[in-house]
Amino acid sequence: MEERKNYVADFELDSTEFETIETLLREGYDGLRESCSEYSSFVICCIPGGQLRFLLCGTSRKVCLDFSYQCEEETRKTKNKKIWERKGAWNYSDYLSRIDYTTNIPYGLWDKYFRRYNYGLQVKFQDERSCSLYKENAEFLNGEFYERVFSVNPDNVISNPSVVKNCSFRWIEGGVHYECYMCFNEENIFSVFEKAFREHPEERAVLLVRVDKIVGRFHVSLNFGQASYELSSVEFVIWRLKFPKDWPFNLTTPTTHEHLERFLVCSNYITNKKKKGIVCDSKNEFIGA
Repeated sequence: MEERKNYVADFELDSTEFETIETLLREGYDGLRESCSEYSSFVICCIPGGQLRFLLCGTSRKVCLDFSYQCEEETRKTKNKKIWERKGAWNYSDYLSRIDYTTNIPYGLWDKYFRRYNYGLQVKFQDERSCSLYKENAEFLNGEFYERVFSVNPDNVISNPSVVKNCSFRWIEGGVHYECYMCFNEENIFSVFEKAFREHPEERAVLLVRVDKIVGRFHVSLNFGQASYELSSVEFVIWRLKFPKDWPFNLTTPTTHEHLERFLVCSNYITNKKKKGIVCDSKNEFIGA
């Protein structure tokens, strides 16, 4: 679906907004490598209705700036105003005309994607003594993202993020390395977040991922102290990572940027070449391999 409108943006950042961008660009962030600890791109996101949003992007971090600008609609005609007038669509004119006139663009839909909540992500293992978490990635619905290795850049997280879109983490258990990629259902997670924070508006929450002793069993919930809200629609994939026996250093605690760069390159290569996947749903039932 297309809006088929033209907008004109004519604005100037105020001093606070300019200072925010300047500070982020100057200070950078706590990246995985010294050469990749700066924001490299300034991205302008255009949203239907003529709204502009802004993001700063780096290799291990992407942040959404908490201000937006409204463009003015330009009143000039566009070519091919009707969908069915376009090349390749003539045979579907009746179908496309119904879409064009009966389906409206839901302006305001994107506001909830940029709403921030007071929470953080946490992964816990049922058997804490035999499991060691060493890497975590998270992507959020407003476009933000972070990547951290706990022994190198543990503070590289997003404060008060929007609703989480997906996350992945790596851990070692009994000498075996595992990676889990977890994807959240938008309808379910929006429903849980809105209800939970409506009932606990002043409290900080933890999006808790509990890993069972049996690999492939998870429990995900949004917790406020003793109050817990379970997420029922979560899909995840688990890989068992195979590393060489003569690996030159401790994978869980790479201490230098040079070692970490070797770790990232080698582990990604091995992950892509030799990985076994287990696909599960949030009810802890195997649904494929």
